[in-house]
Amino acid sequence: YSCRTNLPPNTAFRGININLKQFRIDSTKDYQNILSYFVKDVIAKVKEVYIKGDKNQATFTDVEYNAPGRFISLKKFQQKNSEDKIVFDIIAATPVAHKLTCFGI
Repeated sequence: YSCRTNLPPNTAFRGININLKQFRIDSTKDYQNILSYFVKDVIAKVKEVYIKGDKNQATFTDVEYNAPGRFISLKKFQQKNSEDKIVFDIIAATPVAHKLTCFGI
């Protein structure tokens, strides 16, 4: 929650775990592609991601981003409208993984 307004956040993460391996800084100081240093060998897991828009909200559960394995997976996705009614709900018995194929890092 915002410490100034006490309004609920637009985006919230719960249960974050980040594993970063082989982190190296480029000695040439070429920071044009600095993002690649952070995502090349990272495995990030989040228990829950909550995103609130003006007219809806989305919740992603058990999200894993695995750069070495080149995939993103999630166990559940749910979207609700402004009246808090579920309009989209996906629950996987095992996490659904999407292979990253256009990952130029």
